[in-house]
Amino acid sequence: LSGELRPGTRLVRRQVAAEYGTSPIPVIEALFRLELDGLVESEPKYGARVMLFDEKRIREGEVFREAIECEAARRFSASASPRARDELAALCREVDALQHGLEPQGMAAVTAHRDFHLFIARSGGFPVLEKELQRIWFWMVPAGWVDPKAYPVPRDWHERLATAVRGADPHAAEAAMREHVNLNRDAHLAALLKHLSAQGA
Repeated sequence: LSGELRPGTRLVRRQVAAEYGTSPIPVIEALFRLELDGLVESEPKYGARVMLFDEKRIREGEVFREAIECEAARRFSASASPRARDELAALCREVDALQHGLEPQGMAAVTAHRDFHLFIARSGGFPVLEKELQRIWFWMVPAGWVDPKAYPVPRDWHERLATAVRGADPHAAEAAMREHVNLNRDAHLAALLKHLSAQGA
């Protein structure tokens, strides 16, 4: 995620095991999990490598994220518990405060933002939505590095979304989420492509 290993870097099990002072078994398990998360890919007779990304794959990921998040918003609106609705109100205020604080791209802000969206996906009654959104979020992380000063979001951006999602109208919740995930999408794509290009993708 940090870019220390460039896209396309070959991951040889024995070399990785030697580097971390472990046997190949945990390395095999780790590579399998990374492949499930969309961060590693493997080919017969070649082995594993850091996932290669291009504009087509990133755009497809954005579309997939939008589909998951919109369905999650609908499900939350239709079936989330009163407690979950109250908790979402608190989470949204935390995210907005952090994204307009001193470190809008710091670890605290990035983590709170991710947890807010995963909470919506988790609380609608379909765990698969959270699982798939988390998987997508891993490799879309660099898209969150777009300059918040050049492409600002409203100070109550997540509070607006939470208000719609907490309401009793699933269609309104879905529409609000669609607007939310599409804000600055072109800037996010450009930032991610620039990052990948710098890493030799």
